[in-house]
This record gives sequence, C-alpha cells and structure tokens, in this order.
Amino acid sequence: MRNLLLLAPPAAGKGTQAQLLEKTYGIVPISTGNLLRQASKRGDAFGKKIDAILKSGALVEDAIMIDLLREQLQALHGSPFLLDGFPRTVAQAKALDALLDEAHTSLDYVFLLEVPKDVLEKRITGRRICEVCGTVYNVHQKDAPSLCHCGGSLVTRSDDTKAAYQIRYGAYLNSTYPLVEYYEAKNLLYRIDANRSIEEVFASISAILNRGEKHD
Repeated sequence: MRNLLLLAPPAAGKGTQAQLLEKTYGIVPISTGNLLRQASKRGDAFGKKIDAILKSGALVEDAIMIDLLREQLQALHGSPFLLDGFPRTVAQAKALDALLDEAHTSLDYVFLLEVPKDVLEKRITGRRICEVCGTVYNVHQKDAPSLCHCGGSLVTRSDDTKAAYQIRYGAYLNSTYPLVEYYEAKNLLYRIDANRSIEEVFASISAILNRGEKHD
C-alpha cells in the first residue's frame, strides 16, 4: 500500500510532486480544498452549510473535514491516496489517525519537502502568471519569457510579495511544522531535499517508494 502525505512550506513544489506521483503510481490525490468546493455545490443541508462557511471566510471545523475525508476514502474502495492540505495541525493528525483506523487503512509515508526559506521567498517574488491561460513562470528561470507562449501578459499576484510570504511561512511554522515531530515519532517521516530540480526531487521520492523502504 502507498498512502502518502506530503508536508511542505508554501512554494516548495508540493503540487508538482503530487501530480507526478499520481501519473507514475496511480496514487489518487485528495485535496481538501477541492473536497470543500465540491461539497459546497451540493443541494443538501450539508452542502449548504459548507457553502455558508466558505462564503463567510470562517475556518471549517475539523469534524466537517473528517466527514468529507470519510466519504472520499469510501469512494476510493482501498485505492492508494495522497493527502494534500490536511492535516495541518497535530490535533487534525490525531483525528485523521482515528479515521484511518476506522477505515482499516493507514498512512505509509510522510514526505517532508525541505527548501531554505530564502529560496522559497525568491520563488514567490519571482513568480509570474499569465493573465490569459494561467501558466506560471518565474523571472529567475533560465531564458524567462516576457510574454506567455499563448501571447498573454505575465502578471504578479497580489500575494506574491515578501511580506505576504512571511505571514504564510510563519503560519506554516506555527501550526504545521509540529507535524514533523509527530510523524517522526511514528517513524513515518522521510526528509526530501527539495532545493533541486523537479526531476531530482521526484527521483528521491520514487527511490524510497520503489524500494519499499520503511523506517525500523
């Protein structure tokens, strides 16, 4: 079984690695953000409740997230999955453990993508997005274009600033980073040097999965 959790600070490349894992191993990504958006479109009472929460900007209760994950796990019928966006706190991790026990499954690997903070800031502040098709570029990449391949202009997102990133990174350290100690204590955590090319990072993750390597 290959049930995975990816932990990473913002801009560490988690989304890209998740896509590669899905394509290569058939591991189904479970994005809690997507689950919430899909559920909010339901016409039932549960969907209306979630829609109201999202529109208000309030935090979604852990119990609601667990209910959504329970539904998703049941729909997978035992297929391997990759969690993205949950858990974000130790309390959520414990609730997830209880849910996985209930579903007679477990996490097999927790990969921590590690990138120095100054590199992450450079990635964020250098990021440019096509205002037409949404393709992402970075001004620091080799031969960075001035226009998108579709001809659209490249713009900077309003939150792609050093100040905004400081806030996001601080939130990561305060709430999510304690998960590192939690999963280290459970012998599930694998540290991956993500300050390399996409291909090199994926090769490191694949090597562990292909060997079936597990901590003692």
